[in-house]
Amino acid sequence: MILIMVLANSSLAQINFNSVSVNVGQINTLFPDVELYSNHQHAFYSELEVDAEIAVTYIRGGVYWGYWNDGLDHLSVRDAVYYSFKSHIVGTRFTFLPNKLFNNWLLPFGIFAGAAHHFVSASCVGGFDFIGNTCSSDLYEDYTRNINTLEVGLSSEIHIFGPLKIQGKVNQFFPLGDNEFDRRQKNRRAYKVGLVLSL
Repeated sequence: MILIMVLANSSLAQINFNSVSVNVGQINTLFPDVELYSNHQHAFYSELEVDAEIAVTYIRGGVYWGYWNDGLDHLSVRDAVYYSFKSHIVGTRFTFLPNKLFNNWLLPFGIFAGAAHHFVSASCVGGFDFIGNTCSSDLYEDYTRNINTLEVGLSSEIHIFGPLKIQGKVNQFFPLGDNEFDRRQKNRRAYKVGLVLSL
């Protein structure tokens, strides 16, 4: 136990929190290939991340929180009940920064990988089925799903002035499960730009 505590304290001592970033962009919605939602394939996405150098300058770890909401409130459809989806995403990333390791590396890109947990909420918002049931029916209750994914992506930063940088990120999710909502994470990407404040 004492050895574990010493190792934990040693690891924490080597973690230097060095930046906070706020990013906005878009993320693919869950059902872009379903005709009912074909005009709602993307949603506004916001993300807050805290990063730290871990032991070496070319490896950076971070934790983040993201949120998206498809904003769906009305569709002109017949014989269908439809839902609006939103999700909080909590995750962690580790970024490899080649330009911190190789002096002659010219491209200002980092390569990251991580894992995320998606708290998905679905709300019935309108329509009626072929026998007239609507959202008020017990058949169409609101529900939630919890999804775990891996992710990989690219990031880039450009210094503006002082402690501020402009950041761009793109990441791809990969589901860890195999139910319908897990499979919907395949080919989902998020594209973001934002500001980084160095601490």
